[in-house]
Amino acid sequence: MSTLTLHMDQEEPTFGFSLPEQATFDEWKESGVQFMLAGRMINWLIGDWMRQGADRFGWEAVNFANSIFRRDIERFGPIVDVCTKFPEEQRHKSLTFGHHAAVVSLDDPHPLLERAEAEGMTVATLRAHVTVVRHAEQPPLWNDDTEEDKAYREGVQCLNRLPRDVRQMIVEAFVEVDCGVVEL
Repeated sequence: MSTLTLHMDQEEPTFGFSLPEQATFDEWKESGVQFMLAGRMINWLIGDWMRQGADRFGWEAVNFANSIFRRDIERFGPIVDVCTKFPEEQRHKSLTFGHHAAVVSLDDPHPLLERAEAEGMTVATLRAHVTVVRHAEQPPLWNDDTEEDKAYREGVQCLNRLPRDVRQMIVEAFVEVDCGVVEL
């Protein structure tokens, strides 16, 4: 049987896979399947571990997680959010963590997850559907009832067509004059 070798050096942990000389092709394939399953589960495992630790032990757990994950800690907030929104009994087992993360911002994500399951949606396709749902739920930013609304909409459309660095220059110029008149 093949083995996953984990070298536990606190400063520089390394991971390696060693395929024994006598391993069969089926054993090698089974190892790959196990690695794939572990990869699919890792965010759920870490998120549940962090959430449950923080719930039970408070800041001591948060500080410990911060100490062992070091600079990776920023990426775990969203992971914990997904695990909190979807307790184990509400997770769609045929979908990935990424599918669940894509819908975490919705008030009622389950209908969209069920649709993703039924249609075999990719995460990217599901994200596009989430964008449509979120825009449908939000009222428009303007309604063109007034000349000011119309001018605002047209100004934003013009700005959006400019390159990012030019937009940044314009914003900085307006901040500098406290939203007054920018001299050309």
